[in-house]
Amino acid sequence: MRILHVITDLNTGGAEKLMVDLLPRMNTSGCEVEICLFNGTSTPFLQQIKDAGIKIYIFGEKPNYYSPKYLWKLIKLAKRFNIVHTHNTSPQLFGAFASLWCKAKFCTTEHTTMSHHRVWWFEPMERWMYSRYAHVMCISEATLQNMRAVAGKKVPNATIIPNGIDLSIYKNTIPVDRSSINTYSNSKVLLMVGRYSYQKDQATIIKAMTLLPMNVELWLAGYGETHDKLLILAKSLGVADRVHLLGMRTDVPNLLRACDVVIQSSHIEGFGLAAVEGMAVGKPVVASEVQGLAQVVQGAGILFPHEDEKSLAEEVKHLLNDDVYYNKVANRCKERADEYDIQRMVDGYKDIYNSLLSCR
Repeated sequence: MRILHVITDLNTGGAEKLMVDLLPRMNTSGCEVEICLFNGTSTPFLQQIKDAGIKIYIFGEKPNYYSPKYLWKLIKLAKRFNIVHTHNTSPQLFGAFASLWCKAKFCTTEHTTMSHHRVWWFEPMERWMYSRYAHVMCISEATLQNMRAVAGKKVPNATIIPNGIDLSIYKNTIPVDRSSINTYSNSKVLLMVGRYSYQKDQATIIKAMTLLPMNVELWLAGYGETHDKLLILAKSLGVADRVHLLGMRTDVPNLLRACDVVIQSSHIEGFGLAAVEGMAVGKPVVASEVQGLAQVVQGAGILFPHEDEKSLAEEVKHLLNDDVYYNKVANRCKERADEYDIQRMVDGYKDIYNSLLSCR
């Protein structure tokens, strides 16, 4: 079967990381998988897709995600495939329109519990959009419930398929050299991996740094529009010398192996793939108690109230000062990570593709 995945771009993000990990495995499991990007700006993820031999269609080189010409390009392209699988809001919307003119089966993955487009004037369009899909894959129970709330009476067939990772990469990696990030070898390192965006909440971790000992440093790996605001906040609180904004990194497994505690602080989270990555290297994970992320971490790592830097600082100090507690949480996290092997995701997607084609 020929499958086209459609996504906005391949910048840093959970959906984008999914393309890098998932598509090569789909190609080696009997599927012919290709990818379409609305924005083909060069990124490390894009290069990894190229290196994997995945055919790429690029509609533009600028983030103009709602250009009408992209709809006509998608209609023309989609006619060549058996399955069209969309990700993120603009491909989801354009995919719904394209389904009116194409015989391909259209499905989508819901990656978030809330989109910035979900305002009152967009809701009728979004309800219609979901109705055009033969199947919706949701990465968590929270994303499923949110989709159902938006879709209303026209709820499409839906299945929860959690995101997955290649566990072998994280279990066998070596730590990055701390000195390369100007970090003292005897420092305690906190790490958050996530886009610098308004969906994420790196600010709460920076505020917590004012309550932690001077030997604790923070690494923030990511890329995005809130970079300058985070830097200004760290300077205003007097912790800029202990907060390192690392930018986009291609060595995330090595960073995770080198840190002491993984923190995922978010305002909105559909799943929390970076939390699973932290668990896979055997680190204790501390995360915001928000939908999606909480479901991944609860019972294994530690949850702290949303935007509560004092609670976060207390949890971190407990981990760093109590070796028995640290190892207990780390072991629980490592066991939880085993539930998110990416092969389960590959098999789940293939089952849905096969069922869609058999219904034709």
